Amino acid sequence: MDLGQYVSAGFVVTQRFPRPAYTAADLLPPTIVSASGDLAVFIPDLWAIAWCGVDPSDRRRDAARLGIPAERVDRIVGEVTSLVADGARYGWPNVCYTLDAAAVMARLAAPAGRMVVLELGLDRRHADRFVEASTPPPSAPGAAAFGEAGVRTAVRRGMAPLADGRPLGFEPLCFDHALGCSWLCNGLEVAVAGELRIRPNRAGLLDTAGEADRAVAYISREDVGAEPGLWLPWLLIEHTVA
Repeated sequence: MDLGQYVSAGFVVTQRFPRPAYTAADLLPPTIVSASGDLAVFIPDLWAIAWCGVDPSDRRRDAARLGIPAERVDRIVGEVTSLVADGARYGWPNVCYTLDAAAVMARLAAPAGRMVVLELGLDRRHADRFVEASTPPPSAPGAAAFGEAGVRTAVRRGMAPLADGRPLGFEPLCFDHALGCSWLCNGLEVAVAGELRIRPNRAGLLDTAGEADRAVAYISREDVGAEPGLWLPWLLIEHTVA
């Protein structure tokens, strides 16, 4: 794969998680990974930022999904809140601009190395369209702190993804202030398999750029009924951090 044809949209720190019960067991592996904020939990994210006003029980719930025990949550929230104040390293709401910055979050969440660090790649053909569509209105969540979504900031920088990562595949994602809805949120893996004969790979993602482009074109049709917004194929690249 020629990573030079992609632009890096930054890094997210998360964990693999069990396939949601509403998704197709015959199409997806038991454990999957996602860059969707509707499916996965990340660090940093709203739950780990003190001024976001998240209910303490919700903070503990999201932390638990990352394997963080309740007794560590307050300390982690304090440390993450201090770290994300550095807008040169972190973007709204869950983007790390460098692998080193992502490694800091991964070690904070799980010193034993259980976290997954994903770099997001966007085909350069889609970059201008994405930047235009993701221009934040004055009232956008987080605008006062970051000015724009972290993925938009990263894409505008135009940097290619790091060469030493392991591409896992493509995830169709919809943008709305952040990367939210995944094609899996509405069971579209079933529709794509049925209509296009395209099946997810062993990571629960789409194997090739051609398959991803076809899937996104289908998902974007009004008659399909997907979540409204800009659907694009995002390449997920796994990195190992010490």
